[in-house]
Amino acid sequence: MTTEAFVKRLQYFSRYKFAGSCLLVLVGVTPHQLHTIVEAADRHDVTLFYLPSQTAHEIHLMDQSVFGPCVRYWYEKCLLFYSCSTDYTLTKHSFGNTFIEAWDKAATSANITARFCAIGICLFKNIYCS
Repeated sequence: MTTEAFVKRLQYFSRYKFAGSCLLVLVGVTPHQLHTIVEAADRHDVTLFYLPSQTAHEIHLMDQSVFGPCVRYWYEKCLLFYSCSTDYTLTKHSFGNTFIEAWDKAATSANITARFCAIGICLFKNIYCS
């Protein structure tokens, strides 16, 4: 991604983030991009946390905190659906209802916070990693 494209995405992101400062984790940003990106982040009250290239696979933030549990909950919901269904057809409507239950169970702030704390990044000032 070019620096200009990143700055545009940062502007878009800042319109929808909660009020106040927030943390944005970046992987593999090249040094010639940093100055412009840091200035843009400061303007939008975004704190940047850089991970070196080739390290994201080591921490799997969303994979381990949200997506992995979501897959497990999805399988559970599907088994439940098929055990209660008479025609065994997962329609668009039943998919949405089934998936949202799995997603809501997995994508909790507790799951996300626990994974960040596990790798040493505390998300909130009042939460301390043990």
